[in-house]
Amino acid sequence: DEDKTRTEIFYINNSRPLTKVDVLFVVDNSASMLEEQQKLANRLASFVDSLVGVDWQIAITTTDLSGGPYSTNGKIVNMVGTSSPTNVLTRSTPNFEQVFLDTVTANGTDPRCATDTTKCASGDEQPLEAIRRAITKRNSDNLGFFRQSADFVAIVLSDEDELSTGEYLYDPTTAEDVLSTAKGAWGEEKDVTGFGIIIKPNDTACFNAQYNNGGNYGDFVQHFANITKGETGSICASDYGPALTSIGQRVKKYATTIGLSAMPVAGTVKVTLSPADPNITWEVVGQTIRLSDLPVIGTKVTVTYDLQ
Repeated sequence: DEDKTRTEIFYINNSRPLTKVDVLFVVDNSASMLEEQQKLANRLASFVDSLVGVDWQIAITTTDLSGGPYSTNGKIVNMVGTSSPTNVLTRSTPNFEQVFLDTVTANGTDPRCATDTTKCASGDEQPLEAIRRAITKRNSDNLGFFRQSADFVAIVLSDEDELSTGEYLYDPTTAEDVLSTAKGAWGEEKDVTGFGIIIKPNDTACFNAQYNNGGNYGDFVQHFANITKGETGSICASDYGPALTSIGQRVKKYATTIGLSAMPVAGTVKVTLSPADPNITWEVVGQTIRLSDLPVIGTKVTVTYDLQ
């Protein structure tokens, strides 16, 4: 019965990417981070160039949740220099690399902070709590960023740990807290992956270089990356290009979710790849198909299923 059976076709190419990924950059805007923000902003191309075949969009928030003048409280910021107001970057945004640079600069550390502490963002960085709050604002301040059938990636840039030290005395937000909030919001349908450019645990040379600026090992961000199959790069690197390229390649590898237009009947879904790839498996999760890996560019993916 054609009324009860549906066939959908997807292609992996640059013009019509197969997978959707929503990327949230969480930028530490505290006093010590001016140089690092610039290095991140200058190397966005290294990240997006790795995402061939991925329908990405990018948003930015900060680690300041203090409620002060520089606090974002999990709200994604407005992009700077776009032709119309938006808080999301896509591949079709004109001059998106320059917009990203200008937005990170505008929402990063205030240069006046060096001489006037009233111009400083909070030094109690909370990158994981910022991610968690961003999710809770998905239907309010952040409406439109978290797309249906899109995986979610969070990339933290910070030279400190959650609440600066990560000590449980201060009740910091954990990776498990973030994932619990994500599961409450989306169930199992959205993959969540964490990445970081941090002082990597046990990197004593980087720790010593950053210590006078209040730096600390990013244990909580590292744990978030570990349990979500993400990765971290060193904040002490002179060039963030290689780290962002590696992060982009990892994002692409795990960005393998196909959103269907309707809910399928359990047990009726059939997926075929052309050209075939026997190494790629798939599973049905709600109204999505999750592949075990991203097929090669040019692959045609055909999904047939019965409608509920």
